[in-house]
Amino acid sequence: MITAERILITPELAACYLGTSNGNRGIRRNKIDSYKSDMIQGDWFENGDAIRFYDDGSLQDGHHRLTACVESGFSFYSIVVRGVTKEASKTVDKGASRSNKDELTMHHGLQAEDAGIAASMITKVVVHDYGSDSWGHSSGGLSKLTTATKTTAFFENNKEQIIKSIEFSKSVLGRGNTMLPRADVAAIHMLGSRLNEDVTNDFLSKVFAGYGIEKGTNAEHVRNILLACAMKTRRMTKKERVFTVAKCLKSEIAGRNIKYKSNAAFRIDDKTPFFGG
Repeated sequence: MITAERILITPELAACYLGTSNGNRGIRRNKIDSYKSDMIQGDWFENGDAIRFYDDGSLQDGHHRLTACVESGFSFYSIVVRGVTKEASKTVDKGASRSNKDELTMHHGLQAEDAGIAASMITKVVVHDYGSDSWGHSSGGLSKLTTATKTTAFFENNKEQIIKSIEFSKSVLGRGNTMLPRADVAAIHMLGSRLNEDVTNDFLSKVFAGYGIEKGTNAEHVRNILLACAMKTRRMTKKERVFTVAKCLKSEIAGRNIKYKSNAAFRIDDKTPFFGG
C-alpha cells in the first residue's frame, strides 16, 4: 500500500532518510550546490515534489534535496511517499525536466526563441558579474548562480534591458550571420549599455551589420576578425571572439582606438576584458 503525508524535513531527519538509501542513484554535486544555494537564500519553495521510499523502507527518490538539506541546515516541508515497488519506480522521473528557457516561456510570456536567448544571455551576464572568465558556462560551482529561481528573478529585475538587448541582437544579426550567436551579442550589448548605451549601439551595429564602418577603426578590426573566423580563414574559439568584441568595445567606450588589427584580437595574456572588470 502506498501512503503519503506532508512532513517537515529537518537536517536530522534528512540524514536519517539518507541512511536508508541503498546507493541506487549517483549524486551530482552541481545539483546539490544549486539546491543549497536556493535553500540558504530563501529561494526554496514547496512545489509538491515528493520524497519517495520503496516498499522495503529504503530511500528511492530525494537524494539531492535531502543532501542539500543536511549541508545547508535548512528545513523544508515535503510530501513523503512510502510503499513504492521496485517495478513501479521504473516510471518515476520519466518526464522532461524544465529548463530555464521553459520557465521564462511559461511565467513571463516570452516566445520560445526569445526565451532561449534570454536564458542563455542571463547565464553569461550573471557569470560575468560573479567575476568568472567562464563565459556562458555555469557548470560546477557556478551552477548555483543560475538556478531557475535566480534566472527568473534576474529577468524580473532587468526585464526592460534584457528585452531591449534581445531585440538589438535580432536587428543586427540576420539568420545567415554566423559571427556570434544572438545570446552572446545580447549579453555583450547589455553589459556595454551599463557603461554607455549610445556608443554600444553604434559600435555593435557597425561590427555585426556593417553600418557606417570606417577604415582603421576598432569596429573594422573586430568585424574583419569575425568575418575571417566565419569564413574559416582564421581559427578562434567563441570565447576568444566574444572577448575580442568586449576588448574593442571597452576601448571604444573609453575613446581609444586600437591602431593595428593584430592588437585588437584577444590574447590569453590580456587582462580579461569584462566590463567593469
